[in-house]
Amino acid sequence: MERASLNLRLPLGKKKERIDKLGFLVGLVHTESQFHKRAKSHKGALGLMQVMPATAKWLAAKEGIPFSSEKDLYDPETNLYLGVLYLNYLLERTDSVEAALLSYNAGLAGYKRFGGIPEYSRSVYRYYEDWKSMPVPTQSMISETVASLLSI
Repeated sequence: MERASLNLRLPLGKKKERIDKLGFLVGLVHTESQFHKRAKSHKGALGLMQVMPATAKWLAAKEGIPFSSEKDLYDPETNLYLGVLYLNYLLERTDSVEAALLSYNAGLAGYKRFGGIPEYSRSVYRYYEDWKSMPVPTQSMISETVASLLSI
């Protein structure tokens, strides 16, 4: 996920407003699939970032990425890569990160027609804030965790 986040092209704002790309991607994946790599929506979106197979096929052809079937979307690396490409595409075609998120959820045409579901972007940002507030593991925290796991 960290590697995929490096490709995310979020707008650069003031230093205080800059978004942590990895945290943002964590919030999006948590909202979309709760980190279930084999997630499937009622609309047919698949994988961690809930990419629609038709969107994946279009992006793969556009970018020259190997893509043989919708089963490829269950591969986390492929799914994250295509999901980030699609989000970048939306960021270029909308006027804000918020609009890109709502378009990611509703489709660009759906967002332009109906405006999207505000709760969706709030969910992404809520998980993003949770990510940002997590303590950075220290050596002692890691040692305690490993010790507790070994004592099971």
